[in-house]
Amino acid sequence: MARPAKSTVDYFPCDCQPDIKFSATEKTFGNNGLIVTIKLQRILGMSPNHYVDISNITRKILFISEFSISETLVLEILEMLVNLEYLDKNLWEKSVIYSQDFINRISDAYRNRNTALMSKEEIYTLYGIPDVNNSVSDVRNGISDIGNPQTKLNKTKVNNKEKIYKKEKFKIPTLEEIKFYCSERNNGIDAQYFFDYYSSKGWFVGKTKMKDWRAAIRLWERNTKIEKREETNENVYNFD
Repeated sequence: MARPAKSTVDYFPCDCQPDIKFSATEKTFGNNGLIVTIKLQRILGMSPNHYVDISNITRKILFISEFSISETLVLEILEMLVNLEYLDKNLWEKSVIYSQDFINRISDAYRNRNTALMSKEEIYTLYGIPDVNNSVSDVRNGISDIGNPQTKLNKTKVNNKEKIYKKEKFKIPTLEEIKFYCSERNNGIDAQYFFDYYSSKGWFVGKTKMKDWRAAIRLWERNTKIEKREETNENVYNFD
């Protein structure tokens, strides 16, 4: 049986010459700034798809506890990293921690994997954030799309359907639509359970109205793979 796709890393680059953004954080907050930047990268590396949702109070408490310093100070440092554009401002406003800089720096770890990480566009969609620039940097097997026309062409073909879906105004799907999409992706998701789950929540994801039910299904696919990996006692960083 093939190993489940892995969307975490076991290490991250830690250069002797630090990123100027981290230097500014350390100079402003001293050793506390250094502690937060190093531990934050470790947490992002161990988190599935390399983002952390702390909108839930329990997750936030567990996240803050990782740094062994006051919540106020941790949040001040994170705010500075947002202002320095290391952390994504739009997702931070949703209490989600994501760094495209971090994704770019660990891209080599995905070069020989079959894993397709969630793109920033998909995470934006999941949290109801409009893609203002319609231009998102993505990591697919650690290969950059920049300057690679063939990669761009293949990605366009594969995602053509998804792009059409995203342009549509959200409409509650029928059970048959969900069954068809799950069958099309051969993902093993229980369509009836998915339909009943979100029907009971008024088709909200947390506190945000769902924007794309297909993106939600793809997230369930990834979470299912993660749960299977946990059953094999593989280390996964998870606040739940």
